[in-house]
Amino acid sequence: MSTSRATTRHSAGDPGFPAWLAGLSDDTLVRICTLRPDVATPAPASLDVLASRLRLPASTARAMSTLSWPELLVLATAASLGADSGAVPLAAVAEHLGVDGPAGETKAKARSTTTTAGSATFGAAVARLRDLALIWGEEDSVRIVPVTATAIASAPVVPPHPGEPVGDELEEAWAGLSAPAVGVLEAIARGRSLSVRWGRERRSP
Repeated sequence: MSTSRATTRHSAGDPGFPAWLAGLSDDTLVRICTLRPDVATPAPASLDVLASRLRLPASTARAMSTLSWPELLVLATAASLGADSGAVPLAAVAEHLGVDGPAGETKAKARSTTTTAGSATFGAAVARLRDLALIWGEEDSVRIVPVTATAIASAPVVPPHPGEPVGDELEEAWAGLSAPAVGVLEAIARGRSLSVRWGRERRSP
């Protein structure tokens, strides 16, 4: 990649973001530019330029328009936990969504199929968000730039509130609903292009 790895001492926005980009491999930087081609033309002269382009509202909106429902939900949850102002443990994001953390730990002694599938969905979502540079930072934590937090606040997705069922609890709550209640919820869900409960995706009719 021809982009200079030099970064200036004072970079617009979060100065840690360009430094994080500088620590990535050439292959990873190429992947980011491939997934977000608008930031690669013309070729950025430095990582500061690339970092600035990645933080443009229009570029962020384009990247977010490609996200699946689980990816949006992870991003919204990270934002709700304050990832735009500091690093948030990835395990905290996973716990908020009721899935296993990055190390595959769970409070339950035995995992259900749903929990395991949910963890896989969570991991895949985190990986793609990193590939798009919509989340950044150390592998065991999550950070987002302020423009991303602003964009996700306008997206049609809300992270779970404290006390709401998540993970296996959500599956149990769903299974206990009456047929009319399920019909109402599914009618509401038809307003979304993708309805997801962790590990179980289905297209809305």
